Amino acid sequence: MLLSESSDLVIRHLAAWRESPEIIDLIFLKGGPVLAIAPTSISLYKNEDSILDPLSNGLISSAQWPAKNALSISLKTKGLVASFKAGVIHLAEGKTLLITPVSIQLFLCANDALHNRDAVAHIEIS
Repeated sequence: MLLSESSDLVIRHLAAWRESPEIIDLIFLKGGPVLAIAPTSISLYKNEDSILDPLSNGLISSAQWPAKNALSISLKTKGLVASFKAGVIHLAEGKTLLITPVSIQLFLCANDALHNRDAVAHIEIS
C-alpha cells in the first residue's frame, strides 16, 4: 500500500535565527514541534511560541555535548544546517542529526547515523 502523504518530517529550516551569543538554527517539524540547534546543544519545543517562553513551559527535551564536538557554520546556508531530507539533517563537517518517531540523535558522521551507532547526543520525543 502506498502512502499519499510525504515522509518528510522537516517542514522548514530557518538558518541563523539568532546569532547572539551563539548561532541557533530552527527546524520546523511536521505536526508543530520546533528543533533549536546550537553549536553544543539541541532542544525540542512544543511549538514556535515556546522557544521564547522565559519559563520554558513548551520545552519537550534537550541535550548537550562536549565543546570538542561543537557544530560549525555551513558555508552553504550560513547556519548550522547544511541540508535536510525526511528525518536526516546534514550539518557542516559531515555531522548528522537523525530524527526518528521516538528520538533525535546527533552523530559525528552520516555512516554512524546510517548504522545508528555512537550517538554523541540523544533526546527522547514524548
